[in-house]
Amino acid sequence: MLADGLCGMGGWLQATGSDLSADNAYDAHGGGFLAGLDRAVGPGRVGVAVGYDALNLKDAAGGKAFLGTVRFGLYGGLDTGHIALSAALMDGLVNTSTTRATGAGGAEANGHGNVLSAALQLALPVSARGAVFRPVAGLEITRFSLSGLNEAAAAQALAVRTGAVSGVYVAPYLRLTVTRGFITAQGLEITPSATLGLIVNATNPGVSVAVTAQDGTGFNAAPLQLSPVAGEAGLGLAIGRGNWRLTARYGATLAGNWHAQSLEGGLLVKF
Repeated sequence: MLADGLCGMGGWLQATGSDLSADNAYDAHGGGFLAGLDRAVGPGRVGVAVGYDALNLKDAAGGKAFLGTVRFGLYGGLDTGHIALSAALMDGLVNTSTTRATGAGGAEANGHGNVLSAALQLALPVSARGAVFRPVAGLEITRFSLSGLNEAAAAQALAVRTGAVSGVYVAPYLRLTVTRGFITAQGLEITPSATLGLIVNATNPGVSVAVTAQDGTGFNAAPLQLSPVAGEAGLGLAIGRGNWRLTARYGATLAGNWHAQSLEGGLLVKF
């Protein structure tokens, strides 16, 4: 009854979880939720969203980090059947705690920050031969800031202080997704999909971090500069009937000096 009432007012709830790892580098897992309400306004829809997500990370040296983010956002869209325009603005209030391995116990610190993100996307869906071709062009802009960290440790001589950091991520992208639905004799709707895309990190926002040792010695930790242009490819499958749908998706991102792969699964239920 609660879900039916919430959805009747234009409400929705999304829960997520993640498990990431990089060989000889780190392991990370986390999860969270995002919920919102939206309403039709003229030919489009507008809405508000709130959420919380957390991430726990452990590196190969034994260091640990926790990142928790409270999110607030606005979003909207307009779909004429020939053109689909969507936009979103999301602000995140961040709290973080870190434990750095020193070889003589951990050095601990707490900090806070902010992540402000905006996105705009234009899609031009076209139907042909029973399939839907959906080319999209979009832009993502994210500004992040993180306070300095002042470590405390049992061996205080090994603790350090880091300066505050901030940066801006600007990423235009192009993607093409092709989907086609099939209905089985049992009434199941099966929809495979394939995606190709290109994304450009126009700012490559890695910034040096000022680090100060207890004796006053200062030095900079320089970031790894990643290749800014990356290709994307993905395969997906959705199976559903009536008000429920199961989804699975594999995605890969390839660039000059880095690559990433992801496998996602989901359950969608409409009330």
